[in-house]
Amino acid sequence: MSTNSLPSDVIELAHQIENYLSAHPVAADTLTGITRWWLVRQQVEDTKSKVERALCYLQDRGVIETRTLGNGDRLYSKHTSTAESDV
Repeated sequence: MSTNSLPSDVIELAHQIENYLSAHPVAADTLTGITRWWLVRQQVEDTKSKVERALCYLQDRGVIETRTLGNGDRLYSKHTSTAESDV
């Protein structure tokens, strides 16, 4: 099947499956399993990476602040300035 005849969303799904297989080279599943688990997991990982970059951007701009929790996770919240807390 030629990629020229496939819609762009199908090509994008093919890339997501390929990325999943690159990260999990021994993976094997049914159509239902690939749809429910592989693609959802790949989309979550892609979104997580984008969200992390967005959070770094907001932190650099002083919009949010972070605290590191005991387990090492970071907690993000609106940056509170001294002026706001004095009001």
